[in-house]
Amino acid sequence: MEQLNIEGKRSGEGFIAHKALLVNALSRAIADRVILNDVTLGRKGLLGYLKALGGSNVVKVTPSNGSASGSQAIGKRLKVICGANTSYLADNEWIGEKTPLTLCQVRVSPSNSVKPNIGASELAETLARLIPFTASDDNRPVLQCVNFMAKDGKLTLVSADGFRLAITSLDYDDGEGQALINRDDLKGIINALKRARRARASFENGGEKLTSTSLVIDTELIRYKWVSVNGNYPDYEKLIPTEFNCSAHLDTVEAIKAVNSLKALSNGKNPDANFLALIYSVAREHNVTPTFFSIRREPQDTRKPRYRLIVMWDFQTLGVPASQVTEADAWIRTEMKRRFGGMTHQLYKAFTFPSQSATSDVLESLGWRVWEDDTDIDEEIIDQSRSDVGHDPGGTILVLITRDKGFVDLIDELKTQGVRLYLVASEFSNRELVEKVGRRRWIQWERNDFLLLPIRY
Repeated sequence: MEQLNIEGKRSGEGFIAHKALLVNALSRAIADRVILNDVTLGRKGLLGYLKALGGSNVVKVTPSNGSASGSQAIGKRLKVICGANTSYLADNEWIGEKTPLTLCQVRVSPSNSVKPNIGASELAETLARLIPFTASDDNRPVLQCVNFMAKDGKLTLVSADGFRLAITSLDYDDGEGQALINRDDLKGIINALKRARRARASFENGGEKLTSTSLVIDTELIRYKWVSVNGNYPDYEKLIPTEFNCSAHLDTVEAIKAVNSLKALSNGKNPDANFLALIYSVAREHNVTPTFFSIRREPQDTRKPRYRLIVMWDFQTLGVPASQVTEADAWIRTEMKRRFGGMTHQLYKAFTFPSQSATSDVLESLGWRVWEDDTDIDEEIIDQSRSDVGHDPGGTILVLITRDKGFVDLIDELKTQGVRLYLVASEFSNRELVEKVGRRRWIQWERNDFLLLPIRY
């Protein structure tokens, strides 16, 4: 069962919390039903209700202990107060016959902190790549799982279907453990992790059986927990050679075209090794050499390529109106492409005030990950910058869009780790901030009619 950890105050048998926190947590949850003060509600219906609820940024939720009218006091209900609005939610509200029986529980506490030990976006990207390699055959339940194995400072994720094998390792220095998690249980976690600010992975013993193991992933809002599937994962390491006499480099586009052609020639069946050998022999007899598979020496370039681009937009200090966000986004992306070319991994994040909800909606529709906070959001940007670049600082380009001098120490810290930093800021930005990045890496914007426009140089 998922657990939604909401920061708030207990009020008798109920609680008081920011509406935005509840909305954010419910939007990331995977389960279809929510248990709130012993009342079960449909998650999607509750999410839509809270989004439409007006009157205040704070909501108070308490059990309805007969304080409502006679018709309302029958059965278990929740009383929801938001400003001058008061409403009542009945048990099983927004739950139909076809609503899946998956549950999450809301837990309210004065504070909730998560010490990250793994990058949330890296874990999400890894799962998205590995899940397609799992088996779809119900007769092989172990191969329908992703194998999580923590050992020797690495968290290794493995998936296979009996024909293909995918392996990825992430830095992880928080003990050892192993768990098999079904592919269907993991699909919903990918989008949730993409929106998470920080993540922590761990393994717990116990559960349905004394020998059971569970995988636990904690984010700043939700705790996800899955019990490991019973079974032993195949010993795939025996199938991987320890050394190679040569290496082959494959042009993926040409290879896909060639395989599709071969599949067509084999009447829709996957070609076996003998069939491939026959096609190759016929081609050679006619002096045709396949160009999609060749052997070449490794390049000797010792410079480490930069393949990760992370853009952090401090919208609280350097923002634009909602009507002009699309134009500003287009310029940012064009400038990033002009300067850095095609990066294999790109991450765009924006940090706004809750009062800028219209702007946040536009940013999300354009592919930005948005965080809202009533107070100064510097610490959040600093924490996320450290987490996002921590996986591979030497391969990362970090672009800060801000004019806040509070990031001076962060720039010093990340530069010593090998991160290449750029600053997008207006002409009248803090001089110390510009000097720390370096004028050659300062992308200057001019504030003109409330729109940030570039100055070419």
